[in-house]
Amino acid sequence: MQYRDKPELKFEELNLVELEKVFKSLGRVHYFNISGGEPFSRRDLPQIIALAVKHLKPKVVHTPTNALYGQRVVDMTREILQSLPSDVEFTIKPSYDGVGAEHDRVRGIPGNYAKLLLVFNGLMELKKEFPNLSVGLGTVISKNNINSIQEIFDNAKDNLKPDSYINE
Repeated sequence: MQYRDKPELKFEELNLVELEKVFKSLGRVHYFNISGGEPFSRRDLPQIIALAVKHLKPKVVHTPTNALYGQRVVDMTREILQSLPSDVEFTIKPSYDGVGAEHDRVRGIPGNYAKLLLVFNGLMELKKEFPNLSVGLGTVISKNNINSIQEIFDNAKDNLKPDSYINE
């Protein structure tokens, strides 16, 4: 059997006008989850969320983050919260796959844990100003961190103290 090389897929992200058309067509939702690669890579994320809230009327807006954008995540979260109605909860869940250098090793990115802490601590500070913000942490269990799950959990519970912690 012969295999042909697959053509490289090329696409453009939907712009705000296109996204608004999609949101208008969907109707109401309770939970609006933004994921994909890294949601904070889109500079128009606050505008996307504003359009989603306007048309979808969610009670919860959620996004994960790998925290690699550091302070930008905190700044954009502030911008999102400033335009979000107070009765809409914004939940954000940075990835947390190890403690210290272990996180960097699992993620394959030196310095990622420092950015994770910068983002997490910045988000926890924002909670003082925005009671509709919920800050969680999430661990993807893999062969790379399976032996450290208890340490990861204990560090989250005893030191970081997020609003929620999940592992999957």
